[in-house]
Amino acid sequence: MLNKLFIAIILSIASIKTYANNQIDCLAKAMYFESRGGEAHEQLNVGHVILNRVESGKFPGSVCGVVADRKHSIQFPWYYKGRKITDWNTFKEIKILADTLYASYVIGDRVDTTRGSLFFHSRTIDPKWKYRKVALSDSLHYFYKLR
Repeated sequence: MLNKLFIAIILSIASIKTYANNQIDCLAKAMYFESRGGEAHEQLNVGHVILNRVESGKFPGSVCGVVADRKHSIQFPWYYKGRKITDWNTFKEIKILADTLYASYVIGDRVDTTRGSLFFHSRTIDPKWKYRKVALSDSLHYFYKLR
């Protein structure tokens, strides 16, 4: 009986670890494709928006669900275009950031630098969104909350 319980616990831990690793991978890829040319704080801002969506109840309840979400427009088109990582050194650095950010989210110790933003876009475009803009002066992106 004790052996079966021990095996069940080990399998549960392995399952939780696999789930977390998948979520971190999705978060790292989103941060990479959306902000790899920026500084670490830019990459973290993108990560915060994704986690804000997970927490909001208005979007899917997982990081991978948010990245793949089509219901609320396609925020992450690279996901559907099958883009490949080309700069593995940068991706490894971003994955460390994503791992740290996800861990702070899981333990409830995340400090959101986007102040609850649920949307973002590059400063090079103007989609004329009707959301409330959040001022982040040192950012390559504009961030938005719902009104």
